[in-house]
Amino acid sequence: MEIIHKNGAMKAGSHVDNGIAEGKTTVVECDPWNPPYPMYGSSTHKSYSEWCSQRKDFLKTSRATNMIILDRTPQTTNFMFSQLYPRLLPILEQDSVKRFLRLYAECGNCMTSGFIIIPEAFNHMIVEDALRCAKVALEGKAPELKGCCANPNYMNQYGYFPLHEAAERFSVEMIKLLLRHGASTNIRTAGTSVIEDLLPLHVAVEDTCLHKYLEDNLLPKKEHHNYPTMKDANYIYKIIHLLCLPEMKIFLDTTRLLAKYTNNLVDEILNYIKDGKLLQTAVLLLAAQEQIRVGSSCNRNGNSAIDGFSSITARIGELIIIIKLEMAQSKTEMLDQEDKCEHLSSALLLVKIISQAGKALDSYMGTHQEVHQTKVLERVSQILNDYGFFPTGEGISIGNLCPYKWWPMPSSGIPKKHGNMVATEAAAEMPHLYPADKKAARGKLRGRWEREYTWNSFFPYWRSVLAQRRPKKETPAYAQDDALRLPNFDHIHNSGSKSFGKLSVLAPNDTARSLARRIPQSTRMFQSSRLFGTIALKIFKVLKNA
Repeated sequence: MEIIHKNGAMKAGSHVDNGIAEGKTTVVECDPWNPPYPMYGSSTHKSYSEWCSQRKDFLKTSRATNMIILDRTPQTTNFMFSQLYPRLLPILEQDSVKRFLRLYAECGNCMTSGFIIIPEAFNHMIVEDALRCAKVALEGKAPELKGCCANPNYMNQYGYFPLHEAAERFSVEMIKLLLRHGASTNIRTAGTSVIEDLLPLHVAVEDTCLHKYLEDNLLPKKEHHNYPTMKDANYIYKIIHLLCLPEMKIFLDTTRLLAKYTNNLVDEILNYIKDGKLLQTAVLLLAAQEQIRVGSSCNRNGNSAIDGFSSITARIGELIIIIKLEMAQSKTEMLDQEDKCEHLSSALLLVKIISQAGKALDSYMGTHQEVHQTKVLERVSQILNDYGFFPTGEGISIGNLCPYKWWPMPSSGIPKKHGNMVATEAAAEMPHLYPADKKAARGKLRGRWEREYTWNSFFPYWRSVLAQRRPKKETPAYAQDDALRLPNFDHIHNSGSKSFGKLSVLAPNDTARSLARRIPQSTRMFQSSRLFGTIALKIFKVLKNA
């Protein structure tokens, strides 16, 4: 018998509630993978085959709907999946349901264990943002699946859940899909392969803080990173200006969506403040301000009468008083305590700015996607001035707002509006579609392209929060300067394999990259374009002319 409250992941409870059943703790003292079922002969079954069929259906339902802690996939199944993955990857890149079901019908035993699609396979659907394939896997209604489906609350062998992976990919649509199928936002990571006790919200916030704009403009000043003082209030203003830039949108949208369904937001913010993490505090305050204004407990039913910002302000005030009393009683110089007191004062300023000017900033952020960065910074300063906040000191240099140069094509070939150009051309190369279908295809391709382009341009995936305990480290060639400039941020994805006895299983976040590294750079980086059919069209023309 397994008690599921274990290793930090159990703090979410065994039931999936998305924060609806708040204040209630359900402890299931049985294994949801093998729940108790009446023995044959103890109930009115007509035959043994009928009992077996009903027990099978019971196990399917239990394993598909309950939170499963610890991956139950046999090592041999994971190994077989690693052999099948090269065939699955191009299918997921194109998000082809028809080809996925065809492959599943042929090799379903490599992707299924115990009537459930294994976490490794489902995780790769999230990595490739294969929304249609993931939807089919979650529903489990396709005849080819034979009743098997994916569980959105099934921990993988690395200690995290599908929603953690979707949060790291900043895929809002994938997160919405998982939530619609019962994924819980209140589940936590566990195990030795990942930082423990992380909510999906934590993953989104921490990875947002790795955005290149934030690191280039904030981290070089090490003295400001941990405990910026009140006299350095310009540091707080700089954070707000950077977070309002258009390139931050998908990062904040992801955090905003997860915060909507996460319990006890005020407590999470206070934990960041106590830990001296002002940047994380700013990200969560700005993205989740609507939920924070609901009340101190941020319950989704909205019954709390106390404004969350008021609760945070009061708690910071209490902490400052406690520290000052300790300093007075000790009658000795306590530089560490003074630093903490100054840090709390900076946090208090941050909370005050977001509580008063946050709505205006959020409203502007939703309408300025095509505005030049200079005008955005000017408008943010104007909004702050309107609410009585006057940034002083050195502003943000536009020259320091540079993406990673991962794109192999000349700058003239990069779409100026991210996915608009590519999506339009790709849809135009689909003559079999009707105008309405072309419009839908263009919208889907544009959204997927914009997310992929932004993710590669601004997010250092080799140092993501889910990979910080991976032993093997490798930084891509275009980011070598990043690794040298930030020696303390060397947590990167494992590019090899994770050993399980005599078997070798590819790490879920890195299988694609491990395979992709074997392909020449000039060819590999065109995989995005293959999503839009351009490569297939060129090959067809070459064969036709041959």
